[in-house]
Amino acid sequence: MAPSTPLVALILRYDKGVGSAVAQKLKSEGFSVAVSGRSIDTTEFKNEGDLIDKADFSNAEAITGIFDQVEWELGPAAFRTL
Repeated sequence: MAPSTPLVALILRYDKGVGSAVAQKLKSEGFSVAVSGRSIDTTEFKNEGDLIDKADFSNAEAITGIFDQVEWELGPAAFRTL
């Protein structure tokens, strides 16, 4: 039975290593995955995330904007990793 609320995960400071592995695992378990990183290549990672965005994590407004964008496009995140 499908959950009534979509499963959404937000991965901040995404990278090719652990971040990529976590994104792939969550997608395989039915999550919509949003990923963000300072130097993320949106074309390289487009198959791993449903929403991909670059962000400067030293800027609090940018971080707030990521959460707002994820919630608007995918729904509220079920959990977050840093």
